[in-house]
Amino acid sequence: MRYLIIGNSYGGLAAAEAIRKRDKRGEIIVLSQEQHEAYGRPLISYYLGGEVSETRMHYRPPAFYRQYRINVRINSTVKGILTHQHAVALADGSQLDYDRVLIATGGKPFVPPMKGTDARGVFTFTTRKDADDIKAWLPRVKEAVVIGGGLIGLSAADALRHRGGVRVTIVEMLPRVLGLALDEEGSSILENRISKLGTRVVTEDSVVEITGDDQGYVKGVVLKSGRELSCQMVVIAIGVRPAVDLLKDTGIQINRGVAVDRHMQTNLEDVYAAGDVVESRDIVNEDNRIIAILPVAYEHGLIAGANMSGTPLQYPGGIAMNSMPKFEMSVMTMGLTLDQPGLEAVRYSHGTDYRKFLFREDKLVGTILIGDTTAGGVLTAIIKKQEPLDRATKEHVMAGDYSSLVVKRKLAWKTVP
Repeated sequence: MRYLIIGNSYGGLAAAEAIRKRDKRGEIIVLSQEQHEAYGRPLISYYLGGEVSETRMHYRPPAFYRQYRINVRINSTVKGILTHQHAVALADGSQLDYDRVLIATGGKPFVPPMKGTDARGVFTFTTRKDADDIKAWLPRVKEAVVIGGGLIGLSAADALRHRGGVRVTIVEMLPRVLGLALDEEGSSILENRISKLGTRVVTEDSVVEITGDDQGYVKGVVLKSGRELSCQMVVIAIGVRPAVDLLKDTGIQINRGVAVDRHMQTNLEDVYAAGDVVESRDIVNEDNRIIAILPVAYEHGLIAGANMSGTPLQYPGGIAMNSMPKFEMSVMTMGLTLDQPGLEAVRYSHGTDYRKFLFREDKLVGTILIGDTTAGGVLTAIIKKQEPLDRATKEHVMAGDYSSLVVKRKLAWKTVP
């Protein structure tokens, strides 16, 4: 049996581990278009900021591939999947046959159509290569503009702040930073901290043009409001989209992302998918959608690998989560976070500490924690369980008495097999 895994990150390697656990003899080939073996993607901001060394970037130790007898091929770009032939086509013109294949290509940066994105000094920020390229450019930079006030943009801005000597401006088109994850009060607390630490924030505006000098180097940006900002570097960090380009003409069903069943199998036999490229079950929204976070990608991979190697397991579903220890402040969000009809919102605020709980009838469906985030794991477990909570239990939740809940109600969440 030959297993091909396209993608060398959390979903792909979790699948490889799950396969090897069940199939000791099958051939596992992991294909990666990157030039590095697996690394911790959430660490790239700390790597850029000088807080994490190159050696600490490893997601798995170098011996991992030998231990699991995985043939990893870096710098191997897949151009397409020939589903009728059970093969993949590589950029070098060769083909590889497979018995079963996993699509774990993740996401790719979204770069909006605007003039000047080809100027020298314009970067995205999703890979280690992006961080290396930005590092190499920094000696030229006194002012930087980060386009996007979401998680990626704030991570990039905080990393540049740690480099020192660079004045950073964040430009966000929504009325607040982390606008899709934080409510107005939570975002205001975070934005005040960002500004206090010397990073400028411009909201309700957007970059319409990146300007360059006669040599093609970035010299500034023009905003929709007409305002112009001087800079020598622009980081486009608006977000990511599922990396599905190589799936064209394959017959694989794609909605916003690759459609899969509860076994992480696509609509085609022997073709599976995992990670940020996938639409999978969202527990609190009760539908299928993209949840582009590390824990979900890893669980996808475990389930996909088990099914690829003959053990029928079902994915129980996941929830959206964000953890952002940036700008000397801890922020966590889980599940639903914005007010909407049918939800009861309960808020607690004390200085820069903020807690918000969202209930749908008697079920906890979402939480925001700013400041003290130590209860994040327990609250995530409660949300994932989606068990009705009696009045006393709800009061425990809102009062912060989480340890007693785990003991009394056994709400600890177990990792999928």
